[in-house]
Amino acid sequence: MTESMAAVLAGKRLVLVTGKGGVGKSTCAAAIAVAAARGGKRVLLVELGARPVAGELLDGVPPDHEPTIIAAARFPSLWACRLDERRALQEYLLETLKLKGLVKLATENRVLARLWQAAPSVDEMSILNALWRFETERDPGGRPRFDLIVVDMPSTGHALSMLGVPRGALAMIRGSSLAARARDIDAMLHDTNRTAICIVTLPEELPVNEAVQLADRLQRELELSSTHVLINGVAADVFDEGERATIERLAEEDSTARRLFVAARRRMSMVSQQARRIGELKERLQARFHHIAWTRARGVGLIDSIADALTRA
Repeated sequence: MTESMAAVLAGKRLVLVTGKGGVGKSTCAAAIAVAAARGGKRVLLVELGARPVAGELLDGVPPDHEPTIIAAARFPSLWACRLDERRALQEYLLETLKLKGLVKLATENRVLARLWQAAPSVDEMSILNALWRFETERDPGGRPRFDLIVVDMPSTGHALSMLGVPRGALAMIRGSSLAARARDIDAMLHDTNRTAICIVTLPEELPVNEAVQLADRLQRELELSSTHVLINGVAADVFDEGERATIERLAEEDSTARRLFVAARRRMSMVSQQARRIGELKERLQARFHHIAWTRARGVGLIDSIADALTRA
């Protein structure tokens, strides 16, 4: 029997979830985390967006910079955090420079803080360093603190530039502790046994095209492979062939039920268009795909619904 998408992703250490804005990226990231936590994994859900949404999605409290269990009653083995760029920078400099006084001066002095903010890719490198720290952290018994880390990445363009930062840094700095850390992070991102990049899309023209372009640029520019694609909001085909023919005929007739049949025909047209977009996506990308059905559920009910879908083989 084929493993479920949830089982495949739970076998990784780090799952990076990205996609075009508005496709349900944050919701799918939360659902991946929930599915793994249900399976007994100790999971950390990391948010990188400007506005934290994990608390709302999981019916819990808003996450902070440090990992905390935000919905203990429902998800006792699921931690969440929203990384703060300033605190991540302090931790990054402290880990690499190991001079607490200098780090405090560099990040809290108004003038120097502005210089850090103006420096290219410093924030992105600090965030990636925090992910590396979570991935390598161990408990007193030597076990990983978290079995799986699911990251709600920025949308397409920003995610692409962020993932390219370690190699860009290595081209500029060599033979230093900063370069060594950049090398560690780059190795983590390129280790397909540890890390998976999951693209979320919708069965529509623009999201499909952007997903294909993202996968192409990841491979061509960064040598990173996205082998997992979640197709969100897929409408169910509720009519068989005979019913579709009947609907097409009745929708053209002048009858009291015409509006109903016209609405059914619109649904059939949407299903057909989505099927074409999904077909195009599968022709253009070499990946493992999973369809997530459209549902009226919202909030934690929506997360549960998607987690159920991901768990099915």
